[in-house]
Amino acid sequence: MKKGGDAVNKRVHIYLPENVVEEIDNLSEEFGINRSNLIEKACLQYIENETKESVKDSIVADLTKALDNALDPKIERLAKLLSKGAIFSGVAQNLLIEYLDEATTFDVLSSYTKARVKAVDDLKKPFETVMGGGLK
Repeated sequence: MKKGGDAVNKRVHIYLPENVVEEIDNLSEEFGINRSNLIEKACLQYIENETKESVKDSIVADLTKALDNALDPKIERLAKLLSKGAIFSGVAQNLLIEYLDEATTFDVLSSYTKARVKAVDDLKKPFETVMGGGLK
């Protein structure tokens, strides 16, 4: 073992395909460093990149889990509110149809169709436009 500065270098024997050794030799000549230094730098860079990717993957997984945990109760609450709203709307619709059917000779189906088209159109508009600037 050689000691250079604070680092202790250990000899390692590896076998590489001939074309890889040729590429290493070409690069070491181009960079003006010996083969061992080039391989060491390449290994260190690979380790650093892999560590960064591993940390990044870990952070993304932690953030995803945190977001899921934060949003799940809100999504469930929103689903319950939407469900209650749909039930309320259905009850109101059925009461109105029953009233109109008994009270007049009013064409309930035609009126419902027109009202539904208007409601769908209103959903496509900004809220303020439909409410006329009220409810803030």
